[in-house]
Amino acid sequence: MTILLFLYKDKEERPLPTSSTALYNLFICLTICKHLAKSGITLDEEIKDLNSLPQPCRTIINQLSKFAFEALGNNQLVFTLPELKKKCPDIDNAINGYGLLQAVEYAGRTSKSLSFNFLHLSIQEYLAAHHITNLPARKELSILKQNFWNNATYYNMFDIYVAMTNGQRPSFKQFLQPTSLLEKFTRLFTGGRDDSIQISNKLLQDKIKCLRMYSCFQEAGDVVMCKSIEDATGLNHKAINLFNTRLSPSDLECLTTFLTCSSHKEWNELDLSLCYIQDHGVQILQRGLTRSNITITELMLEYNALTAVSSSAISDLTINCRVKILRIKASYTVGEDDGLYSMLRDPSSMLEELRMSYTDLSSSGAIKLFSAIGEGNKLRRLDISFNNITDEACDAITMAIKKNTSLVKLNMWRNPISGECAQLIVQCLQHNNTLQELNLNDDYPQDVDQKIRSLAKEVNDKRKGHGCQVELTVI
Repeated sequence: MTILLFLYKDKEERPLPTSSTALYNLFICLTICKHLAKSGITLDEEIKDLNSLPQPCRTIINQLSKFAFEALGNNQLVFTLPELKKKCPDIDNAINGYGLLQAVEYAGRTSKSLSFNFLHLSIQEYLAAHHITNLPARKELSILKQNFWNNATYYNMFDIYVAMTNGQRPSFKQFLQPTSLLEKFTRLFTGGRDDSIQISNKLLQDKIKCLRMYSCFQEAGDVVMCKSIEDATGLNHKAINLFNTRLSPSDLECLTTFLTCSSHKEWNELDLSLCYIQDHGVQILQRGLTRSNITITELMLEYNALTAVSSSAISDLTINCRVKILRIKASYTVGEDDGLYSMLRDPSSMLEELRMSYTDLSSSGAIKLFSAIGEGNKLRRLDISFNNITDEACDAITMAIKKNTSLVKLNMWRNPISGECAQLIVQCLQHNNTLQELNLNDDYPQDVDQKIRSLAKEVNDKRKGHGCQVELTVI
């Protein structure tokens, strides 16, 4: 994608397409025009899509598109010259497919042979999708029924097909509607109405396809189809669970489109754990959601390849989406940047629970975290277990605990904190009347462990003496 943007950046600085499908279209059209110009063919108008190509170029591209579709179905990425000529009889006039094919010479034992392949699999998939859009409606519907759900080979091709047409092909809309009385009954039983466009349950079970198509329908202004997806049983329970789903940047764009454009504005849960999201993906979410009027009670970004680069973006998301529970477990160095802790300092933040175990949080990062905690906020539960916090952060931790009046649970288990530092942390709780549960290491020597529990008892005795009913438990 980045290479295409670099190679085909418009000299007049006009905005480039933002979707991968539109960018492939631009790449293919410009490549064809470039090769036509080499042949001395001057075009009167700008070529915007493959259907506006002049003859005989259009015929050759249509033949090549049909061949791309058939070869894709056979998992064929490399083909011989005779195979190419058999399927594309007019291609002698453009043996390289107007720049969309590349020839590779193979040296055998006795002779050399010439084989061909498309410049990239995505080009082959785009041409295959183009072929489907030029079929008669009945044939198009037949291909959809036979392959859309069951043929993984065509998965990306169908994504391109939907994006290319904004989901507005009559055959495609007909295909999406329920195909059995049982499915129709199920949709009606789960809240469907007779006056709405019903969508096949197979689509509703594939949330990624659902979100991608919603984005296409939204771009086309198809309110009816968008509303049908919004009312889908898989998305109307105020929770979106995409756990362990590989999300591309394009998928995250579709997700933000759904969240910002949907009539649902309050979500209990958005689970994006183990979705292979990198820093750029979080920035996509931030750009799309920070100015939207939506609420996400629990945001899960655990087990993603996030670093300190994402810290400020995560903080912005948390503040602007009024997140109460944030989970960023196993997100590398995300806690090392002070930008993350803006969500604790901002008075408008609603954050009550922060889980960031296994984030390689260092003492330096912990000092930044506890400095923010000590400034007053709504945070009630903090999990920073299994990190790299040492005695270096002891002063910052004890000072924050003395000042803080909201924290009720602090989990610091499995951090390399000495017994002396642990005792200082418990001792400082004599100045705190809100913390109820403190998790420290369980492998201290017996005399140190006894001292910690003795200090905890002193804290509880002092609290009772002041009429405080909140009891401290040290685990």
